[in-house]
Amino acid sequence: MTSLAPSAHPVRLAISESTHRWTEWTWQQSHAVRDVAGIKLAFPGLSADVCSRIEANNRHMRFQLTPYMLSLVGVDTNGVPLSQDPIWNMYVPTYEPYEGDEPISTLLGDNWELTQEMINPILQHKYENRVNFRIQNRCLAYCNYCFEAKRVLDKDSRVGAFREEWFTEALNYIRNHEEVEEVVISGGEPLTLSNTRLDDILGRIRAIHTVRALRLQTRAFTQNPFRVDEEFIRLLIRHEVSALGVHVSHPVEITQAFRDVLDRLSRAGCRTILLGQIPLLKGINDSAEILKDLFMSLYALKVRPYYFLHAMPETLGSERFRTSVRHGVEIMMRLKRRISNPALPEYVIVHAKGKHTVPLELAGTREFQYVDGGVRFRNWKGEWCFYSDVEDV
Repeated sequence: MTSLAPSAHPVRLAISESTHRWTEWTWQQSHAVRDVAGIKLAFPGLSADVCSRIEANNRHMRFQLTPYMLSLVGVDTNGVPLSQDPIWNMYVPTYEPYEGDEPISTLLGDNWELTQEMINPILQHKYENRVNFRIQNRCLAYCNYCFEAKRVLDKDSRVGAFREEWFTEALNYIRNHEEVEEVVISGGEPLTLSNTRLDDILGRIRAIHTVRALRLQTRAFTQNPFRVDEEFIRLLIRHEVSALGVHVSHPVEITQAFRDVLDRLSRAGCRTILLGQIPLLKGINDSAEILKDLFMSLYALKVRPYYFLHAMPETLGSERFRTSVRHGVEIMMRLKRRISNPALPEYVIVHAKGKHTVPLELAGTREFQYVDGGVRFRNWKGEWCFYSDVEDV
Protein backbone atom coordinates (compact mmCIF):
# COMPACT_ATOMS: atom_id res chain seq x y z
CA MET A 1 0.00 0.00 0.00
CA THR A 2 1.30 3.43 -0.86
CA SER A 3 1.34 5.63 2.22
CA LEU A 4 0.89 9.36 1.72
CA ALA A 5 0.82 12.15 4.26
CA PRO A 6 -2.79 13.33 4.64
CA SER A 7 -1.93 16.73 3.17
CA ALA A 8 -0.48 15.06 0.05
CA HIS A 9 -3.32 12.59 -0.49
CA PRO A 10 -5.29 13.05 -3.78
CA VAL A 11 -8.47 13.74 -1.80
CA ARG A 12 -6.92 16.70 0.00
CA LEU A 13 -5.40 18.02 -3.20
CA ALA A 14 -8.76 17.73 -5.01
CA ILE A 15 -10.57 19.96 -2.50
CA SER A 16 -10.25 23.56 -3.60
CA GLU A 17 -11.53 25.05 -0.33
CA SER A 18 -8.99 25.52 2.43
CA THR A 19 -8.84 22.46 4.68
CA HIS A 20 -8.40 24.40 7.90
CA ARG A 21 -11.96 23.23 8.64
CA TRP A 22 -11.00 19.56 8.20
CA THR A 23 -11.81 18.70 11.81
CA GLU A 24 -15.32 20.18 11.72
CA TRP A 25 -17.78 17.31 11.39
CA THR A 26 -20.31 19.44 9.48
CA TRP A 27 -17.62 20.43 6.98
CA GLN A 28 -16.80 16.76 6.46
CA GLN A 29 -20.45 15.93 5.76
CA SER A 30 -21.04 18.90 3.45
CA HIS A 31 -17.99 17.89 1.41
CA ALA A 32 -18.79 14.16 1.32
CA VAL A 33 -18.59 12.39 -2.02
CA ARG A 34 -22.01 11.13 -3.12
CA ASP A 35 -21.70 10.34 -6.82
CA VAL A 36 -19.28 9.28 -9.53
CA ALA A 37 -18.35 12.89 -10.31
CA GLY A 38 -17.15 13.34 -6.76
CA ILE A 39 -15.16 10.11 -6.73
CA LYS A 40 -13.52 11.03 -10.05
CA LEU A 41 -12.55 14.40 -8.61
CA ALA A 42 -10.89 12.62 -5.68
CA PHE A 43 -9.28 9.92 -7.85
CA PRO A 44 -9.03 11.20 -11.45
CA GLY A 45 -7.10 8.13 -12.61
CA LEU A 46 -10.07 5.75 -12.15
CA SER A 47 -10.90 3.59 -15.15
CA ALA A 48 -14.04 4.12 -17.20
CA ASP A 49 -15.29 0.64 -16.23
CA VAL A 50 -15.03 1.32 -12.50
CA CYS A 51 -16.75 4.69 -12.90
CA SER A 52 -19.52 3.07 -14.93
CA ARG A 53 -20.20 0.51 -12.18
CA ILE A 54 -20.28 3.14 -9.46
CA GLU A 55 -22.67 5.30 -11.49
CA ALA A 56 -25.00 2.37 -12.26
CA ASN A 57 -25.18 1.24 -8.64
CA ASN A 58 -25.64 4.79 -7.40
CA ARG A 59 -28.91 5.03 -9.35
CA HIS A 60 -30.49 2.70 -6.81
CA MET A 61 -28.27 2.65 -3.73
CA ARG A 62 -26.97 5.44 -1.53
CA PHE A 63 -23.25 6.11 -1.77
CA GLN A 64 -21.37 8.53 0.47
CA LEU A 65 -17.89 8.92 1.95
CA THR A 66 -16.46 11.82 3.89
CA PRO A 67 -13.15 13.39 2.80
CA TYR A 68 -11.68 11.95 5.99
CA MET A 69 -12.56 8.42 4.89
CA LEU A 70 -11.34 8.97 1.35
CA SER A 71 -8.00 10.16 2.75
CA LEU A 72 -7.57 6.68 4.29
CA VAL A 73 -7.83 4.89 0.93
CA GLY A 74 -4.55 3.31 -0.10
CA VAL A 75 -3.44 4.39 -3.57
CA ASP A 76 -0.76 3.42 -6.08
CA THR A 77 1.92 5.74 -7.40
CA ASN A 78 -0.61 7.22 -9.84
CA GLY A 79 -3.07 8.04 -7.09
CA VAL A 80 -5.47 5.25 -8.10
CA PRO A 81 -7.11 3.28 -5.25
CA LEU A 82 -5.62 -0.14 -4.67
CA SER A 83 -8.01 -2.93 -5.65
CA GLN A 84 -7.72 -4.65 -2.25
CA ASP A 85 -7.96 -1.52 -0.11
CA PRO A 86 -10.44 -2.15 2.75
CA ILE A 87 -12.02 1.33 2.81
CA TRP A 88 -12.46 1.36 -0.96
CA ASN A 89 -14.09 -2.05 -0.98
CA MET A 90 -16.34 -1.50 2.03
CA TYR A 91 -17.80 1.75 0.75
CA VAL A 92 -17.43 2.25 -2.99
CA PRO A 93 -20.08 0.30 -4.99
CA THR A 94 -17.91 -1.20 -7.70
CA TYR A 95 -19.80 -4.52 -7.73
CA GLU A 96 -21.72 -5.83 -10.76
CA PRO A 97 -24.72 -3.51 -11.23
CA TYR A 98 -28.28 -4.75 -10.98
CA GLU A 99 -29.93 -4.71 -14.40
CA GLY A 100 -33.32 -6.29 -13.68
CA ASP A 101 -36.74 -4.72 -13.99
CA GLU A 102 -37.95 -5.32 -10.43
CA PRO A 103 -37.70 -2.49 -7.90
CA ILE A 104 -34.54 -2.74 -5.80
CA SER A 105 -36.66 -2.94 -2.64
CA THR A 106 -37.92 -6.40 -3.68
CA LEU A 107 -34.33 -7.69 -3.65
CA LEU A 108 -33.48 -6.42 -0.19
CA GLY A 109 -34.42 -8.74 2.64
CA ASP A 110 -35.87 -7.86 6.04
CA ASN A 111 -32.71 -9.03 7.71
CA TRP A 112 -33.55 -7.75 11.16
CA GLU A 113 -36.93 -6.03 11.31
CA LEU A 114 -39.82 -8.48 11.55
CA THR A 115 -43.24 -6.91 11.07
CA GLN A 116 -44.64 -8.29 14.32
CA GLU A 117 -41.79 -6.69 16.29
CA MET A 118 -42.23 -3.18 14.91
CA ILE A 119 -44.43 -1.30 17.39
CA ASN A 120 -44.40 1.57 14.92
CA PRO A 121 -41.99 2.49 12.11
CA ILE A 122 -39.24 3.59 14.53
CA LEU A 123 -39.65 1.30 17.57
CA GLN A 124 -38.69 -2.37 17.55
CA HIS A 125 -39.31 -4.77 20.44
CA LYS A 126 -37.39 -7.98 19.67
CA TYR A 127 -36.02 -9.02 23.06
CA GLU A 128 -38.05 -8.97 26.27
CA ASN A 129 -36.20 -6.41 28.38
CA ARG A 130 -35.06 -3.97 25.66
CA VAL A 131 -36.34 -2.02 22.69
CA ASN A 132 -34.56 -0.56 19.71
CA PHE A 133 -35.23 2.90 18.34
CA ARG A 134 -34.62 2.90 14.58
CA ILE A 135 -34.16 6.61 15.00
CA GLN A 136 -32.76 7.43 11.54
CA ASN A 137 -32.75 5.94 8.05
CA ARG A 138 -29.55 7.64 6.95
CA CYS A 139 -25.86 7.50 7.88
CA LEU A 140 -22.67 9.56 7.81
CA ALA A 141 -21.42 7.15 5.11
CA TYR A 142 -22.83 3.96 3.58
CA CYS A 143 -21.34 0.47 3.97
CA ASN A 144 -21.83 -1.82 0.96
CA TYR A 145 -22.62 -4.72 3.33
CA CYS A 146 -25.23 -2.91 5.44
CA PHE A 147 -27.81 -5.40 6.78
CA GLU A 148 -30.38 -2.59 7.02
CA ALA A 149 -30.27 -2.01 3.28
CA LYS A 150 -34.04 -1.74 2.90
CA ARG A 151 -34.14 1.05 5.48
CA VAL A 152 -30.81 2.76 4.82
CA LEU A 153 -29.17 1.95 1.46
CA ASP A 154 -32.20 1.96 -0.84
CA LYS A 155 -32.52 5.43 -2.37
CA ASP A 156 -36.26 4.92 -2.71
CA SER A 157 -36.69 3.63 0.85
CA ARG A 158 -40.24 3.83 2.13
CA VAL A 159 -39.23 2.79 5.63
CA GLY A 160 -40.17 5.47 8.14
CA ALA A 161 -37.68 8.08 9.28
CA PHE A 162 -38.07 9.95 12.56
CA ARG A 163 -41.40 11.61 13.27
CA GLU A 164 -42.37 13.34 16.50
CA GLU A 165 -45.73 11.56 16.70
CA TRP A 166 -44.04 8.16 16.34
CA PHE A 167 -41.49 9.07 19.01
CA THR A 168 -44.20 10.16 21.44
CA GLU A 169 -46.12 6.95 20.74
CA ALA A 170 -42.96 4.92 21.35
CA LEU A 171 -42.30 6.61 24.68
CA ASN A 172 -45.84 5.80 25.81
CA TYR A 173 -45.28 2.16 24.81
CA ILE A 174 -42.12 2.00 26.96
CA ARG A 175 -43.94 3.56 29.91
CA ASN A 176 -46.69 0.95 29.61
CA HIS A 177 -44.22 -1.99 29.37
CA GLU A 178 -42.25 -2.03 32.59
CA GLU A 179 -40.32 -5.09 31.46
CA VAL A 180 -38.36 -2.77 29.15
CA GLU A 181 -35.18 -1.93 31.07
CA GLU A 182 -32.88 -0.93 28.21
CA VAL A 183 -33.34 1.36 25.22
CA VAL A 184 -30.97 1.00 22.26
CA ILE A 185 -30.78 3.86 19.77
CA SER A 186 -29.58 3.00 16.29
CA GLY A 187 -30.94 3.59 12.81
CA GLY A 188 -29.18 4.25 10.49
CA GLU A 189 -26.85 6.50 12.37
CA PRO A 190 -28.19 8.44 15.37
CA LEU A 191 -25.25 10.85 15.19
CA THR A 192 -26.58 12.34 11.96
CA LEU A 193 -28.88 14.24 14.33
CA SER A 194 -27.75 17.48 15.95
CA ASN A 195 -26.66 17.56 19.58
CA THR A 196 -29.73 19.64 20.38
CA ARG A 197 -32.04 16.98 18.92
CA LEU A 198 -30.17 14.16 20.64
CA ASP A 199 -30.30 16.04 23.94
CA ASP A 200 -34.09 16.19 23.69
CA ILE A 201 -34.42 12.51 22.67
CA LEU A 202 -32.09 11.20 25.38
CA GLY A 203 -33.67 13.38 28.05
CA ARG A 204 -37.19 12.19 27.29
CA ILE A 205 -36.12 8.55 27.35
CA ARG A 206 -34.21 9.01 30.62
CA ALA A 207 -37.32 10.57 32.19
CA ILE A 208 -38.96 7.11 32.11
CA HIS A 209 -38.09 5.68 35.51
CA THR A 210 -38.17 2.01 34.43
CA VAL A 211 -35.39 2.54 31.84
CA ARG A 212 -32.20 1.44 33.56
CA ALA A 213 -29.77 1.36 30.62
CA LEU A 214 -29.36 3.48 27.50
CA ARG A 215 -27.18 2.49 24.55
CA LEU A 216 -26.28 4.17 21.25
CA GLN A 217 -24.96 2.34 18.18
CA THR A 218 -22.64 4.36 15.95
CA ARG A 219 -20.07 4.22 13.17
CA ALA A 220 -19.11 7.86 13.65
CA PHE A 221 -15.73 6.90 15.18
CA THR A 222 -14.65 5.54 11.78
CA GLN A 223 -16.72 7.56 9.30
CA ASN A 224 -16.48 11.05 10.79
CA PRO A 225 -14.74 10.95 14.19
CA PHE A 226 -15.02 14.74 14.50
CA ARG A 227 -18.74 14.21 15.10
CA VAL A 228 -17.93 12.98 18.61
CA ASP A 229 -17.37 16.54 19.83
CA GLU A 230 -17.24 17.99 23.31
CA GLU A 231 -20.96 18.79 23.42
CA PHE A 232 -21.91 15.26 22.39
CA ILE A 233 -19.65 13.88 25.12
CA ARG A 234 -21.42 16.12 27.64
CA LEU A 235 -24.70 14.58 26.47
CA LEU A 236 -23.35 11.11 27.20
CA ILE A 237 -22.48 12.19 30.73
CA ARG A 238 -25.65 14.24 31.34
CA HIS A 239 -27.99 11.45 30.30
CA GLU A 240 -25.86 8.65 31.76
CA VAL A 241 -25.58 6.79 28.48
CA SER A 242 -24.56 3.28 29.51
CA ALA A 243 -22.81 2.13 26.35
CA LEU A 244 -21.74 3.08 22.85
CA GLY A 245 -21.66 0.30 20.25
CA VAL A 246 -18.67 1.26 18.09
CA HIS A 247 -18.71 -0.25 14.58
CA VAL A 248 -15.21 -0.94 13.24
CA SER A 249 -14.05 -3.44 10.61
CA HIS A 250 -10.32 -3.08 9.94
CA PRO A 251 -7.16 -1.86 11.71
CA VAL A 252 -6.73 0.90 9.11
CA GLU A 253 -9.77 2.60 10.67
CA ILE A 254 -7.99 3.02 14.00
CA THR A 255 -6.38 6.33 13.13
CA GLN A 256 -5.06 9.19 15.22
CA ALA A 257 -8.49 10.83 14.82
CA PHE A 258 -10.08 7.65 16.27
CA ARG A 259 -7.65 7.78 19.19
CA ASP A 260 -8.38 11.49 19.69
CA VAL A 261 -12.05 10.64 20.23
CA LEU A 262 -11.09 8.25 23.00
CA ASP A 263 -8.83 10.87 24.54
CA ARG A 264 -11.70 13.39 24.57
CA LEU A 265 -13.96 10.86 26.28
CA SER A 266 -11.30 10.09 28.87
CA ARG A 267 -10.47 13.73 29.64
CA ALA A 268 -14.16 14.50 30.14
CA GLY A 269 -14.47 11.69 32.67
CA CYS A 270 -17.06 9.91 30.54
CA ARG A 271 -17.82 6.47 31.99
CA THR A 272 -19.84 5.20 29.00
CA ILE A 273 -18.77 1.64 28.12
CA LEU A 274 -17.35 1.30 24.58
CA LEU A 275 -18.32 -1.95 22.85
CA GLY A 276 -16.62 -2.86 19.59
CA GLN A 277 -18.88 -4.39 16.94
CA ILE A 278 -16.90 -6.08 14.18
CA PRO A 279 -18.48 -7.68 11.09
CA LEU A 280 -16.76 -10.67 9.45
CA LEU A 281 -16.09 -9.58 5.86
CA LYS A 282 -14.43 -11.70 3.18
CA GLY A 283 -11.49 -9.93 1.60
CA ILE A 284 -11.50 -7.29 4.33
CA ASN A 285 -10.77 -8.93 7.67
CA ASP A 286 -11.30 -12.69 7.30
CA SER A 287 -7.88 -13.67 8.58
CA ALA A 288 -6.62 -14.40 12.07
CA GLU A 289 -3.70 -11.99 11.60
CA ILE A 290 -5.86 -8.98 10.70
CA LEU A 291 -8.42 -9.71 13.40
CA LYS A 292 -5.75 -10.26 16.07
CA ASP A 293 -4.38 -6.83 15.23
CA LEU A 294 -7.87 -5.29 15.29
CA PHE A 295 -9.04 -6.96 18.51
CA MET A 296 -5.83 -6.14 20.38
CA SER A 297 -5.77 -2.55 19.08
CA LEU A 298 -9.28 -1.99 20.38
CA TYR A 299 -8.54 -3.69 23.68
CA ALA A 300 -5.40 -1.60 24.18
CA LEU A 301 -7.49 1.53 23.63
CA LYS A 302 -10.09 0.34 26.19
CA VAL A 303 -12.73 -0.47 23.57
CA ARG A 304 -14.07 -3.91 24.47
CA PRO A 305 -14.33 -6.16 21.36
CA TYR A 306 -17.89 -7.26 21.99
CA TYR A 307 -19.61 -8.73 18.94
CA PHE A 308 -17.96 -10.46 15.98
CA LEU A 309 -20.87 -10.44 13.54
CA HIS A 310 -21.36 -12.94 10.76
CA ALA A 311 -22.32 -11.01 7.62
CA MET A 312 -25.97 -10.67 6.65
CA PRO A 313 -27.08 -12.56 3.51
CA GLU A 314 -29.66 -10.28 1.89
CA THR A 315 -28.03 -7.04 0.80
CA LEU A 316 -27.43 -6.19 -2.86
CA GLY A 317 -23.70 -6.42 -3.61
CA SER A 318 -22.86 -8.08 -0.31
CA GLU A 319 -22.15 -11.57 -1.70
CA ARG A 320 -18.51 -10.67 -2.21
CA PHE A 321 -18.19 -10.13 1.57
CA ARG A 322 -19.72 -13.46 2.58
CA THR A 323 -17.70 -16.28 4.01
CA SER A 324 -18.86 -19.44 5.75
CA VAL A 325 -19.75 -19.73 9.41
CA ARG A 326 -17.20 -22.52 9.72
CA HIS A 327 -14.46 -20.22 8.42
CA GLY A 328 -15.37 -17.75 11.16
CA VAL A 329 -15.15 -20.57 13.72
CA GLU A 330 -11.71 -21.56 12.41
CA ILE A 331 -10.49 -17.99 12.81
CA MET A 332 -11.84 -17.72 16.34
CA MET A 333 -10.34 -21.07 17.31
CA ARG A 334 -6.95 -19.86 16.10
CA LEU A 335 -7.27 -16.73 18.21
CA LYS A 336 -8.62 -18.45 21.34
CA ARG A 337 -5.87 -18.52 23.99
CA ARG A 338 -3.55 -16.57 21.65
CA ILE A 339 -5.08 -13.38 22.97
CA SER A 340 -6.66 -12.69 26.34
CA ASN A 341 -10.39 -13.23 26.80
CA PRO A 342 -11.30 -9.52 27.23
CA ALA A 343 -9.90 -8.95 23.72
CA LEU A 344 -11.89 -11.80 22.16
CA PRO A 345 -15.45 -10.91 21.08
CA GLU A 346 -18.49 -13.16 21.03
CA TYR A 347 -18.96 -14.66 17.56
CA VAL A 348 -22.62 -14.33 16.62
CA ILE A 349 -24.94 -14.89 13.69
CA VAL A 350 -27.29 -11.95 13.26
CA HIS A 351 -30.60 -13.53 12.35
CA ALA A 352 -34.05 -12.01 11.90
CA LYS A 353 -35.23 -14.07 14.87
CA GLY A 354 -32.40 -12.96 17.13
CA LYS A 355 -28.63 -13.12 17.47
CA HIS A 356 -27.15 -16.54 18.16
CA THR A 357 -23.74 -17.30 19.60
CA VAL A 358 -21.74 -19.60 17.30
CA PRO A 359 -20.14 -22.44 19.28
CA LEU A 360 -16.43 -22.90 18.59
CA GLU A 361 -17.01 -26.50 17.52
CA LEU A 362 -16.42 -27.34 13.85
CA ALA A 363 -18.78 -30.31 14.11
CA GLY A 364 -21.54 -28.23 15.67
CA THR A 365 -23.56 -29.11 18.76
CA ARG A 366 -27.05 -30.46 19.54
CA GLU A 367 -28.40 -26.91 19.43
CA PHE A 368 -26.28 -25.67 16.49
CA GLN A 369 -26.09 -27.92 13.45
CA TYR A 370 -24.40 -27.63 10.07
CA VAL A 371 -26.86 -28.77 7.38
CA ASP A 372 -27.17 -28.55 3.60
CA GLY A 373 -27.19 -24.91 2.55
CA GLY A 374 -26.47 -23.45 5.95
CA VAL A 375 -26.88 -23.95 9.68
CA ARG A 376 -29.86 -24.51 11.95
CA PHE A 377 -30.00 -23.53 15.60
CA ARG A 378 -32.37 -22.87 18.48
CA ASN A 379 -32.92 -19.18 19.11
CA TRP A 380 -33.47 -17.52 22.48
CA LYS A 381 -37.16 -18.52 22.38
CA GLY A 382 -36.31 -22.18 21.78
CA GLU A 383 -37.41 -22.03 18.12
CA TRP A 384 -35.42 -23.76 15.40
CA CYS A 385 -34.05 -21.25 12.87
CA PHE A 386 -32.28 -21.72 9.53
CA TYR A 387 -29.45 -19.49 8.37
CA SER A 388 -28.41 -19.62 4.72
CA ASP A 389 -24.66 -20.03 4.44
CA VAL A 390 -22.07 -20.10 1.66
CA GLU A 391 -19.31 -22.54 0.81
CA ASP A 392 -15.76 -21.22 0.93
CA VAL A 393 -13.99 -21.49 -2.38
